[in-house]
Amino acid sequence: ADPEVEAMRAEVLCAMLDQHGCAVLEGLFPPDLLRASLGHPPADDEGASGAASLVGDRRTMQPVPLAGALNTPDLYAHPLLVAAMARALGPDFVIGSITLVTSMPGAQAQHLHADHPPLFPESSAAAWLPAHAFTVLVPLVDLDETIGGTEVFKGSHRSDDTDAVAGLPCAVRRGDCLVLDYRLAHRGMANRSTRTRPVLSIVYQRAWFQDAVNFGGGCGLVVPPAERARIPEAFAGLFRFAVPAAAPRHAR
Repeated sequence: ADPEVEAMRAEVLCAMLDQHGCAVLEGLFPPDLLRASLGHPPADDEGASGAASLVGDRRTMQPVPLAGALNTPDLYAHPLLVAAMARALGPDFVIGSITLVTSMPGAQAQHLHADHPPLFPESSAAAWLPAHAFTVLVPLVDLDETIGGTEVFKGSHRSDDTDAVAGLPCAVRRGDCLVLDYRLAHRGMANRSTRTRPVLSIVYQRAWFQDAVNFGGGCGLVVPPAERARIPEAFAGLFRFAVPAAAPRHAR
């Protein structure tokens, strides 16, 4: 809780994200909170979560309304993440989407991809621009080699040559999270277990950025009208571009 220590932690996290494009944060979220979140996705009367879209073999992505156990700053506004995102994206950053990515038993490894194409693909300097968005992956169950995790290609946010980078499997536990630069090459690993692998995805982004690739020009951030009053005033700005119902999406 020491402000100086928290500021140092945020600075180290930003340095890791700048250099590697990814970082694992251990024990960031209370496991009980994530167990409660496992009860989501919510019912249609909580904001119409919308139909899931395929993002690989036996793998879906679905917008999740900010409701129930998900509607808490303990999840969307952890002090370390808020401090780091303010440093990396500017103080007016917003949450762009909250989705649930579910890998079913037997799912094969996902195709290698970044969460968004380069903003300026015609420029050789595009990869060296500051980050415009980060994905925070929060597993709702413990991940291991059998159920699978996410394979990241460290440094690939600064290069198009993923063949020169070795993949690094990240199997984090419930309560941990994996932070990815939106430009980083990564893929979901195969699910060789008999259990479903649900992972919550929260995207923090610069206020001017709109993800028209994954959400069809709409918004992947759903806050039902009845839930807005539960958001503390200090964090209301994070949700200023939210919609009351799910928007259509394109598969990655």
